[in-house]
Amino acid sequence: MEKPFNLPTITEQEKEAQIVTLLDVIKSLTFQIEEQRKEIEELKEKLEKNSKNSSKPPSSDGLSKPAPKSLRYPSHKNSGGQLGHKGHTLESVDTPDFIKSHRVTHCDSCSANLEDVLSEGYEERQVFDIPEPTLEVTSHRSEKKKCACGHVTIAPFPLDVVAPVQYGNRIKSIAVYLNQYQLIPYARVEESLESLYGVSLCEGTLFNSNQAVYQVLEETEETIKEALKKEPILHVDESGI
Repeated sequence: MEKPFNLPTITEQEKEAQIVTLLDVIKSLTFQIEEQRKEIEELKEKLEKNSKNSSKPPSSDGLSKPAPKSLRYPSHKNSGGQLGHKGHTLESVDTPDFIKSHRVTHCDSCSANLEDVLSEGYEERQVFDIPEPTLEVTSHRSEKKKCACGHVTIAPFPLDVVAPVQYGNRIKSIAVYLNQYQLIPYARVEESLESLYGVSLCEGTLFNSNQAVYQVLEETEETIKEALKKEPILHVDESGI
């Protein structure tokens, strides 16, 4: 016969030590379970969020986003300009900025030389376009004159000309417009100005230009705020601009 299995005898102190160890293990496991439960809840909450129940944009809905629905009702009208609608076709001007004459030198039919033949008039077509982007450099030279008393007087520079070499207000205004109104980031504003004008405005110059405009418009902003306070209804949205 097999001998009966006898449990090893342990003292009361050893029992208490084992109980303390087991309690510590239970406490540690309980803490881990609670942390995992919180993490699971957070993940579930993130998965359930979409553009309808949170501030997430519709583009973040992925393949589960609903198909876009037009809010416009069908008008049953043909596309294009409608009858009676005043168009916005370009109209020629009487005083163009430039005139390019294209002369007749030979006959299209017999190739005869027409250099000395008097013109009988011309046909005109006008092209509306913007000037070719280019950067102009203006050199400001302040005259110096010496008086009989010995004092040398120097003509004052314009108030906005403050450095030996600097960018002008027009190029900085374009940068502020692109950044603040069109909401184009600094890096892309720099890239745009480089592509269009060959100008390398650094981020610091763009920032300083924004601050200069802010300071100039500070009084105007306060005037607008005071006027808005007196209005019974304000039509506002989330746009900071």
